[in-house]
Amino acid sequence: MATRSKTAIVGGFVMSAVAHAVSAQTVPPPPSGPVPSLGVVTITVNKREERLQDVPATATVIQSQQLDQQNISTVQDLTRAIPTLDASIAGFRIRGFGGTSFSLTAEGSVGILVDGVSLSGAGDFPPNLFDVERVEVLEGPQGTLFGKNSSAGIINIVTKAPNTRKFESVVRLDAQTRHGKSVQAAINVPLSDVLALRLSGTVQDDPRSTRNLFDGAWDSPRKTNARLRLLWKPTSDVTVNLSADQSEKTLHGGGLWTIYQSTPGSLLTTASSACGVTIRPDNTDVCAVPGQNGNTTRVGGYAAQVDWAIGNYRLTSVTAVRDVKNDLSGADYDMVSVRAPDYTQPELKTYHNVSQELRIASPDYEWGNFVAGAYYFKGRINQDISNVLTLAPYKLGTRNLVSGENISTAVFGQGTYKFNKALSVNLGARIGREEASTARTGTLSPGAVAALTPARLLPVTGDSADNYTSWRAGVQYDFDPSRMAYLTYVHGYKAPAVNHNATNIRVPLVVRAEIPTMLEAGLKNMFFDGRLGVNVSAYAMNIKDYQATIWDPAAVAFIFTNAPKLASRGATLNFYGNPTSALTVNGGLAYTVAKLGSGFLVECAMGSPAGCTRDAGGDQAGGTPKVRATLAFDYRFPLASMRGSLGGDVVYTSEKVFDRTDPARNLAATTIVGARFGVRTADDKVGLTLYARNLFDKFSPTYRSGNLIAFATGDNRSYMQFVGPESRRVLGVSLDAKF
Repeated sequence: MATRSKTAIVGGFVMSAVAHAVSAQTVPPPPSGPVPSLGVVTITVNKREERLQDVPATATVIQSQQLDQQNISTVQDLTRAIPTLDASIAGFRIRGFGGTSFSLTAEGSVGILVDGVSLSGAGDFPPNLFDVERVEVLEGPQGTLFGKNSSAGIINIVTKAPNTRKFESVVRLDAQTRHGKSVQAAINVPLSDVLALRLSGTVQDDPRSTRNLFDGAWDSPRKTNARLRLLWKPTSDVTVNLSADQSEKTLHGGGLWTIYQSTPGSLLTTASSACGVTIRPDNTDVCAVPGQNGNTTRVGGYAAQVDWAIGNYRLTSVTAVRDVKNDLSGADYDMVSVRAPDYTQPELKTYHNVSQELRIASPDYEWGNFVAGAYYFKGRINQDISNVLTLAPYKLGTRNLVSGENISTAVFGQGTYKFNKALSVNLGARIGREEASTARTGTLSPGAVAALTPARLLPVTGDSADNYTSWRAGVQYDFDPSRMAYLTYVHGYKAPAVNHNATNIRVPLVVRAEIPTMLEAGLKNMFFDGRLGVNVSAYAMNIKDYQATIWDPAAVAFIFTNAPKLASRGATLNFYGNPTSALTVNGGLAYTVAKLGSGFLVECAMGSPAGCTRDAGGDQAGGTPKVRATLAFDYRFPLASMRGSLGGDVVYTSEKVFDRTDPARNLAATTIVGARFGVRTADDKVGLTLYARNLFDKFSPTYRSGNLIAFATGDNRSYMQFVGPESRRVLGVSLDAKF
């Protein structure tokens, strides 16, 4: 009742604004005069404000308008705008490498930051994208400025800052098919000439994706977010930015995944068919024990940034605290409604991160510029996880309590020296120390008569300490303000990790540091009098001791280990701008070949004899598509006394090969199309938009894997897939108002 009342109040507020705005509108003049240039697109991922076209790296900036037009509300959704980015249940990848790990002290290879604050290991649970000014993406190793967890690239989320000059409020309502809906609101309040605050929040129910036929319950994904930012300028030389945010994502009902292939006559097939599930490639139904599939994730934190202008230099201090709590309750992993045999794996995981950065940035001199600083980070991770197999009247299972700690310290510097107005060299280095430790204890699960996997009862303790240096060197040539070329060599770094599942000889206690090296060449151009940016780059990367996750049937667990080598080669084309005053375009094309080196043994295809392994050398890493292309556009035109717009996006993804020896796992090439039509009042204060995601209803799972838990039901040819809100067509309507 309370939620309905709040929605009604917000709805009435918006509709009143619509009526007021429409009554005050004027007819917009037709476009005339010269087409405006693109203006300065700012990027700050190098810890100083720069023009995007001046950054000697493959970089992309996704502005707030594009985020809204493409309905990008999560970091995973950024794959619609970044052709080299892949995001799934297996984690984030850029240029073919990255991913996630079940080792607590391991971190992803794609660094995720919010307003310059690294989420570190908590980046597996990034906050939602709401009230965001822009998202900045840098491809390739970025260890010089960002350290251990940026060997594949950086995603920096820049939220909207308070404004001391004007009062502003924004409200947006969305309604979608399959019970999707959302309310977003933000208010900016200038309290004085030197003090302002901005409060924003959202409540979002994603469209339903999966249904549990056993009890008829659909999944019910809900996201709630809130952020408070305070800007204070006590003197003309000092600026203080304070922020606090909290996000929660809940999911109940439906299934964790769906089965798209299984062995005829198996318990899984028989029970699913009896329940009404048709196992086929586009299946989105499950038949699971009701009430067990629940997931709640809370993400939040505080940050304080102080900028002090000392002459022409800027001293910056960034202090941050981040917390994550992920509660996976019940978790019916075998997706069979019978209670015996039945496999569940509830899990509670928490993160607590504290970080401090202090840096100084020079002004832009005729000879160049630099930034230098020091960084400290400490993270604590705890996990309480059980695995229980019920074989009536007995239970087999264990409960593990795991704790881990990461400590990072580093000093860094990066700068540009200009020989003349055209030729520059770019140099940078980071010297640091990484410490990791973990401890695991195991007991029988409550009510269990024995362990399902005896190795899980064994205690595990371990630690690692590593000193490192990462660096970069490059040359840059500015032909003129509209054209620049660069050549860069980078030696990166990703920290070692300690495996809490190290209970047999195949599982290393310490996973070695991942060392990427990259040679990249690029050309950045502005065309049509600065209205269109077109950037191209080509690269060759070699990753030594690539950190990868594989399934180990002996341990009955996913384990974290090192592959000897991963080689990634590719080229990227990005473009953005306003070719005409009415048309905005953004897009890219990526060609990526990311292959594992020989000598890395993985499990054979599903259904192979127990203990069978094969050499994964030559495999395309993580199912990375060789070709990916994105295009987003928006065309504006006069419409009666208002302004109309037509827009859309297209994402093409070539085949994803997860296992070249097992075609059942792979995903065929797809082309996903989105479309939108909108009208806005002449003063731009009120807009109404109709849109479609996955317009042609092309079924598109996000990830496929062998169902490695199916042993609990005696099915060794079972495969599962993960689906999301846009795996099927979504139609929606959006109403927004500004005051």
